[in-house]
Amino acid sequence: MPNNAAWDTATTDPANRATQAVSLNVAGVADISGTPLVRFDFAAGDTLSSSSINDIGFAFSESRSIALSEKDVLGVEFVYGPDGPTEDSSKELGYTLGGEYSTTYERFKLDIPSNFTARIITELQAANTSDISEWEDGDFLEVSSGSAAGIFETSIGDFFYIRNGSSNGFSGIWRGETVTNLTKGTSAALTLEGGTEVYNNKFATQWQGTYSVESGISDIEYRARTDGTDTTTTQATVLNGNTTDHGTQGNTPSSGRSLPLFDAGQTNDYVIYRKKSTSLSANDAVTVIWKNGQVAYEHYGFKNFHSTLNFYERGYLMGWSNSGFKDVTKFYITLYEFYGTTRPGGLEE
Repeated sequence: MPNNAAWDTATTDPANRATQAVSLNVAGVADISGTPLVRFDFAAGDTLSSSSINDIGFAFSESRSIALSEKDVLGVEFVYGPDGPTEDSSKELGYTLGGEYSTTYERFKLDIPSNFTARIITELQAANTSDISEWEDGDFLEVSSGSAAGIFETSIGDFFYIRNGSSNGFSGIWRGETVTNLTKGTSAALTLEGGTEVYNNKFATQWQGTYSVESGISDIEYRARTDGTDTTTTQATVLNGNTTDHGTQGNTPSSGRSLPLFDAGQTNDYVIYRKKSTSLSANDAVTVIWKNGQVAYEHYGFKNFHSTLNFYERGYLMGWSNSGFKDVTKFYITLYEFYGTTRPGGLEE
């Protein structure tokens, strides 16, 4: 379910979490306690239709393979890629909660592959196609001013694509410049064309009713950034925010290292807390993410309210990757738990 809309870029960056980003980059074993309403322990042999605990009629809404991860642990498999520079991937696991919840806590363990990298693709146009005809995947490029650099991936006609550039195509730094291939020792002049492919990656989403702008979506995504950090975002959308009885909140990023971008080869234990607003006028919706028991992302004081359907009843895990993956990239969810409105123990305050 792609979402390529241009979003508001207001940020929240809790000062008391500023020093925590580095420690969150190290995977740990979270001592999460409590008895959930739902437990699917795939590592122990549960399947999508056979759970260890299910007291509420929770159900996964689609089939997906269960296989061994790199660590020889059983989990639900999400296979992305290989994707071309303008392509994306979608692998999601949908579910119905079996009830209506204005507050939810869900937990899942994610096995992140060792080859995982979240790419940012910048599209550039060469003034002369022959200048780039011998450039190859992995060649290192730099603009003549030295203000930007990146890795050549491929070309399609006179357009070529670089990944993980130090500055994206919208910045204007690449445009009209001469790009030097430091690996090959050749250069190419650029036209004024350029842009950056969409690079948001869905992580976990909940909503009610039919998935649409009317469904009170609480959507968590992650994005790589050209400065070497990541951005975690939450989006809550209800009927475009234009009616008198529904509230909306746009994109709210927070810089940090809360989601998988820096954790290739690790297994992370995530707990996600969502709370709907209590009224149209109350900016008291909440999203908090714990990673391995530590607060990794928090967003307070926004609006996500629906006058008649102010609850969550559906969701999905993982999902659309607008950045795509250059190589086959396999994630595994080895455990899923749903706690309803009860906060599990062992989480940092």
